[in-house]
Amino acid sequence: MTGISISGMSGVIETTTRGMNPSYVAKELYEVGTDVFRESQVNVPSDSGDLHASGRVVNRGEKRASSTITYGSAGVDYAGYVHYGTGAQASQPYLATAFYDVAPTLGRRLNEAARKGLGV
Repeated sequence: MTGISISGMSGVIETTTRGMNPSYVAKELYEVGTDVFRESQVNVPSDSGDLHASGRVVNRGEKRASSTITYGSAGVDYAGYVHYGTGAQASQPYLATAFYDVAPTLGRRLNEAARKGLGV
């Protein structure tokens, strides 16, 4: 299995919970994770379709605001080999590429969500 996790907002949310509605940040983090997942679905190689179908996005709640995108399962144990490559096969970084496509908007989006949560 291979995956990427977008997290680290728990500390920010904890620090600013006084007077802040954390659901705005958690919801935006969910949206970011969903956007990364959608982009990765476009990028993931699809010979048999199994790797594509194994993709998942898991979003945690307000207290542990995070979004994790994974590929691979018991029957699809080659997700990491495809993403990172092997000595014989070039890497096809479908997750990293998707994250880098979404990353330029990440700071702005989370800042806006935090402002809404603070009522600013």
